[in-house]
Amino acid sequence: MKMRCWVALFALLSMSVGAVDEAPDAVVDVLDFGVYTASSGTSVLLTRTQRIEAAVGTTFGIRVRASRDAEIAFRWQFPEMQQPGTGRVFTEMTGTRRVVGGEVESFLARFNQAWETVPGAWTLQLFVDDGLVLEHVFQVEKGPGDRQAAQPPINA
Repeated sequence: MKMRCWVALFALLSMSVGAVDEAPDAVVDVLDFGVYTASSGTSVLLTRTQRIEAAVGTTFGIRVRASRDAEIAFRWQFPEMQQPGTGRVFTEMTGTRRVVGGEVESFLARFNQAWETVPGAWTLQLFVDDGLVLEHVFQVEKGPGDRQAAQPPINA
């Protein structure tokens, strides 16, 4: 089965940590979510988790199977991030994707630049026929190195 992978410049994903909400007449069924490796159009789940380390190179998201052919609109919402050099501010990213019933579709995000690694709630919403069919929240957290660097030295 063909799997398509979409890797974004920035990342997001549900509304309450630990919950995936699906409509009763689900157009998409959640297969898995968490941290992935992704390359050449395939994605492999490494860890099923809602807590994501804010580190360059981290890829996370969700994989679903469509129950029918559909056009899925997606919206990623995330804490404000500002692109260095341009000053451009981002708080969401949107797009659409045509999916084929029975096939697996990945909605993944990847931190490619340090300025994208903003901690907080990263929410992915999927819409079909203007209706919300899935919402998933990931909690992005600074990594252990970042927390350690933020602490004052012991002999200060």
